[in-house]
Amino acid sequence: MVARDVEIPDTSRIPKPDIQNLKFLPGIVNGTEVEKMLGTITGEGDDNITTVNTCEEEDDKSNISSDFVGSIQRESNIEVTQIKSFQLSQKDEIRYMFSPEPDVCLLKCTDRNSVKHSNGTGQIKHSINLGTKTDGFTVTTDNRLLFCCTHQECIKEMELPSGEIIEKIDTSPLIPNCICTGPSGDIYVTLYDEDGCDVTEDSTRVLDRYNRWGRKKKRCKNDRCGRNIFVLPDEICVNNTGTRVAVINKINERRSELILLDKGLRPVLIYRGPSVITGNVMGGFELTGVIFDSRDNILTTEVFSNTVQLLSPSCEPLKTLMIMDTIPCCMTIHGNEVWVGDNYGNVVTFRYSY
Repeated sequence: MVARDVEIPDTSRIPKPDIQNLKFLPGIVNGTEVEKMLGTITGEGDDNITTVNTCEEEDDKSNISSDFVGSIQRESNIEVTQIKSFQLSQKDEIRYMFSPEPDVCLLKCTDRNSVKHSNGTGQIKHSINLGTKTDGFTVTTDNRLLFCCTHQECIKEMELPSGEIIEKIDTSPLIPNCICTGPSGDIYVTLYDEDGCDVTEDSTRVLDRYNRWGRKKKRCKNDRCGRNIFVLPDEICVNNTGTRVAVINKINERRSELILLDKGLRPVLIYRGPSVITGNVMGGFELTGVIFDSRDNILTTEVFSNTVQLLSPSCEPLKTLMIMDTIPCCMTIHGNEVWVGDNYGNVVTFRYSY
């Protein structure tokens, strides 16, 4: 064959795209298109990036957190409506809150060993005596009160409304601090060996996950380098699908951070506050409450700005939902109804909609 006998194929060239006309919009990444550009990411080597200590179960390999990329959604049209506000008679700092149903809130004040049952107007229907020194509490879907006993180093369960108490989980030698439950009934507890921000190689500051019967399933303790990920783990919450866990990590007296974990309790990201700070926020950044809403956006309460903030699922600030005159100390949500308690016994309720 010689060159002059080669026939030119009858085809048309693919036009080169005009880069000037391309538009990139925020939203969920199309996995198929990513594979076309970058290839398929296999599951090999997942064990090398696991950032937690497991207890009795293997990590769910199908839940590696790579699907978190590209999930930012900016919310511009968010309407906030304040409903009611009231003040408790003793004016104590409100430390923990939980709303099991509309217009109902259970709340606990600092250094008090009882939980008050309040309606939306502040009327205290009754008070539940816990009988021992306690920290955080929550209520399960089958109407059982779980609370952290600090001196006895355990989680106790109270059947409502009978008041019968049993010891649910023995956490000794660790002190349970805060507690919540996920959609599957699993129990999440933050624990520490000493109430302070001084951490050594021998310190134990962890997040444990138990099944609904109190059997330990997983433990989050270390980062990828084997170092303690928590200084002093505090408030914790789980989203409606059980795929994301948020934990407030107190670093010192004036600063904290928000650690976001996936279903396997592997760290996804750490939020340390806005990149640009002004005013009182320059004095510190201390989160006191965190909750997920139905869109997996994250609500936080912050001390130095006296605000309730709304963050995207990847912790991008979306909107300031409320600015308070006092320090917000805790928060709870039911549907789109949010309750916020402060350091003077004040409670504010508001709704927001997209």
